[in-house]
Amino acid sequence: MNKRIRQTLAACDPCQKTKISRAIEVSRGGATQLLVTVDAFSKFVKLYPSRRATTKAILNKLQNDYFPNYGTPQKILSDNGTQFRSQTWISVLESANIKHIRICVYHPQGNMTERVNREIGRILRAFCHMKHTKCATVTAQVEVWLNQAVHKSTGYAPIELHLNEKRSNPFLTANIMFPSVNRVMNTNEPPILEWAYSNLKAAAEKRKCSHDKKANPVSFVDG
Repeated sequence: MNKRIRQTLAACDPCQKTKISRAIEVSRGGATQLLVTVDAFSKFVKLYPSRRATTKAILNKLQNDYFPNYGTPQKILSDNGTQFRSQTWISVLESANIKHIRICVYHPQGNMTERVNREIGRILRAFCHMKHTKCATVTAQVEVWLNQAVHKSTGYAPIELHLNEKRSNPFLTANIMFPSVNRVMNTNEPPILEWAYSNLKAAAEKRKCSHDKKANPVSFVDG
């Protein structure tokens, strides 16, 4: 099956059109920006199309939807955009007892949303390859796909960890026959959050080992 999947994707015309080096067109409703939030633990993703990337627009999405529906975070990690350095942003987060952390300048790898952003861009270009102006109308579906997919670091789907909801099978509505597989549950296994936390620690250690192999140790002497 893996070989067939690779062959199908390699011959997929829309998939080949996704690797284009240009910005996605202005979407319906005038949306030119996409606010992406990612929960550090569960990897739960929320997408908010917006006309402007201003402090007011971002706070409006967070205060009116994210905080009341998905929980107020203890910390927020962001890039160094001006909207995240304004006095309004700082005062609102302080009043909500939220610690704000900004990534290092010129080091986007420190922002966990960068990986999600690349995936979102790839999906939108593939899904809207005939008409990119409808991107804002399909972000809700993209959000569902991202939250239904099992994350490699945790071993669970974000929707399972963040909302305690059972993930659905997107193939149930398709005319595809799969062999039935009964998952054997161990009644003695730890709660799902403990498993996810353990998996995250193991994934972090694996990334550290991989990075350390490429690093050149530096020796320091008293001077």
